[in-house]
Amino acid sequence: LGLVKNDIAGTGWTNMEDTGGETPIEASSTGRSLDNYKKVQFPETYKVTYKVVGGTWSDGSTQDKTETVIRGLKPAKVPAGMKAASGYTGGSWDKNPADTTITGETTFTYRYTPKQETPAVEPAVEEGDTVTVYRLYYAATREHFYTAGLHEKNTLVKKYGWIYEGIAWKSPAELKTDKEKETIKPVYRLFNPFTTDHHYTDSLHEKYTLVQKYGWIDEGIAFYANTKGKAPVYRLWNAGLLTGAHHFTTSKYEYDVLVSRGWVGENEAFKVNAEG
Repeated sequence: LGLVKNDIAGTGWTNMEDTGGETPIEASSTGRSLDNYKKVQFPETYKVTYKVVGGTWSDGSTQDKTETVIRGLKPAKVPAGMKAASGYTGGSWDKNPADTTITGETTFTYRYTPKQETPAVEPAVEEGDTVTVYRLYYAATREHFYTAGLHEKNTLVKKYGWIYEGIAWKSPAELKTDKEKETIKPVYRLFNPFTTDHHYTDSLHEKYTLVQKYGWIDEGIAFYANTKGKAPVYRLWNAGLLTGAHHFTTSKYEYDVLVSRGWVGENEAFKVNAEG
């Protein structure tokens, strides 16, 4: 039967005292007497991975840490003493490792929050009856971010390492007359302090549900939608992401490609004046 090695569930034979699968052991011994051998059971074990985002471990490193945990037990080597990187604050686990019973390979992420040095939502720069909405991407969290604030865009790019991906779309300017209220609707920006994710919605019901039931922070009006706009903004969802779980695009091609890669298409979120 060959060798039964560490981290593999199964049974085997050994003549070593206190063997628990920590060393390779002989599973069979052809031509030998097994009188001095005992049969042992190897526990099922799983790899647990720890990640840190926006900071370092206590030793200053950022590499992932791992441990092996027996199925049904809780992790015993949970890292502590993490430190925030420059420009970041706070810090918390996405889920508490010490309270989690391991039943499969598991990853825990300790994430710090970028410091807010500008208003939650910066006033947009109006260009006649339209406003430019910029699209940015942060590789560390895989989040896309949308803002009509030129200063906010430049600050995120120059100080915090966000990548500017270009103009997302053209939104209508802030409504000024009662007649505009019939077609110009606010799109709200929300922030999740537990995952650092942002979300955008023109639905008051969705906004209040996220704030009142799930602890999201209402950051105000991000930009405006136009019910008679020429460009639909599509919304997608990825269940496997903590940040950047929702994606917004005016490109039907991008929408279809992401759907083919496993994203859930949530169809049209709202309309704006024009594509970027």
